[in-house]
Amino acid sequence: MRASKSGLRPLFVFYRSIALRKQEVTSVFQETLASLVEDLGYEPVGVEVVKESGLPVLRVYIDSLGGIGVDDCTRVSRHLSEYLDTHEDIFPTRYTLEVSSPGLERPLFRREDYRRFAGRKARLKLSKKIEGKKQMTARLEGLSDEGIRLLLEEGTEIAVPFEIIVKAHLVFDEAPKGQKGRKG
Repeated sequence: MRASKSGLRPLFVFYRSIALRKQEVTSVFQETLASLVEDLGYEPVGVEVVKESGLPVLRVYIDSLGGIGVDDCTRVSRHLSEYLDTHEDIFPTRYTLEVSSPGLERPLFRREDYRRFAGRKARLKLSKKIEGKKQMTARLEGLSDEGIRLLLEEGTEIAVPFEIIVKAHLVFDEAPKGQKGRKG
């Protein structure tokens, strides 16, 4: 890890080596990083790798019943950073580690997420067209043998195979005035 001119290391930006292959990162997260997050008392939501300013960013999402604050992110980031410092062989290229709350528009990573948030709206990006679309916003209806069940805005229910979902996240759905919002 590189120190700044002042000799202090930044709190949230840690450079490491990382493989950019999604399957490998997801596998490492599920097998190792998730248990490290759980050991600290947080829920490991998921992980994604994105490029920002030409550098890969390993973004780890965490949650807890009381919500997530800056101190929580700092604690988990330092813990993961210490682990990754001693296991640099896992990731062969440089990257930035970020630890974050999933936020109101929580990303969906696991099949269980689609069951857990049934009844909520989600935005999905697909690798193949379904109903003529590669991107859609729909209400989550849960899981089926065919995949993720969605209720489209026009009232049609469809099943989307989990394997073709490139990215998905909840959509903040503010209740109209005079109606109570749905918790979730």
